[in-house]
Amino acid sequence: MAKRMKLMAGALMTATLFAACTYQAGAEEPDTKQALKLAYNNLSHEYTICASFYALTTVCMEKQERDTELVGQLTRTTAKALDYANLYARRAGLASGVVDARYKLANEEALQSIERRCSNISIILARYTSQCRSLLENPTKALDLGHQKALRQRN
Repeated sequence: MAKRMKLMAGALMTATLFAACTYQAGAEEPDTKQALKLAYNNLSHEYTICASFYALTTVCMEKQERDTELVGQLTRTTAKALDYANLYARRAGLASGVVDARYKLANEEALQSIERRCSNISIILARYTSQCRSLLENPTKALDLGHQKALRQRN
């Protein structure tokens, strides 16, 4: 019985924390504005993951002494992805350290998935190449799709 009460109290605490974290001041804003903020937040997260992916790919290509032109292009793409991640984080009203924290988490996840060995880089290439290329080649389309998805989630 005491264990059940602890579980119920824990569930109530979790629900309260979730509600507090998802509540946003200005909840009276129109759904479209809230959906746009959600889209900005989601896109910031996706661009951060892509920045991590491109940075890790760059490091592995450098270690293998691959084409320096490709390494330069990957470095520029990493910077571009981080620029978008920061832009959308600001538009979403996120704290200044969110992109850095997400970047560190994405790096750690990617490193774990390749077992910290560049010889396993194909794992993340298969997972992220298409998605990240699409985000960076057409950021306007990505925002439109993200906004539509966020509107559907809110309804």
